Amino acid sequence: MSKSQFNFVSDTTLRSNIEQVFEHIARLLEIVKDPAYPIEAKSVFCKTIIIHTGSVVEALLYTLIESKYSDDNIKNYYSSWQLHPVTEFHSISPTHKVVAGHYKYIASKLGIQKLNLGQMCDFLKAKGDITPEIHKKLTKVRNLRNEQHLATQKKLKKYTIKDVNEVFKIAREVKEFVASKLH
Repeated sequence: MSKSQFNFVSDTTLRSNIEQVFEHIARLLEIVKDPAYPIEAKSVFCKTIIIHTGSVVEALLYTLIESKYSDDNIKNYYSSWQLHPVTEFHSISPTHKVVAGHYKYIASKLGIQKLNLGQMCDFLKAKGDITPEIHKKLTKVRNLRNEQHLATQKKLKKYTIKDVNEVFKIAREVKEFVASKLH
């Protein structure tokens, strides 16, 4: 195998997983560029490439988060204070009530390994580690990746090499960004 493009990922298992997915993406890309394949088949392969590229982006963001934050940092961020038990004194309207109770700290069970791509993006943006512009681009990747959920679709979307190239461009930016933060 040639020199890794992901040497900045210190976890060797994660780096190996990223490299394997990257090779899989490259093979799928050959199919998408093959004029012998029908457009419908290419659309499905493009979607698969987008899903896998999103997974690589997620892994790179995971690496960044893991390098800067502890599991407790994540749990504290996603913890909350909740009124418990709640005693209603007076109902002003269906959306406005006068209540009493005790605030109780509810610890989050969500640690680093349980974060999804959206949560990673939101956490990094809230901590100032990524700009709103990068967050917007990552949201684009996340939305494209999440379009795999058929129950939420009115019509099955067709994907093209244009969609793939857009996700690749964002993934390249994320890769360079994370690599620069880890060196």
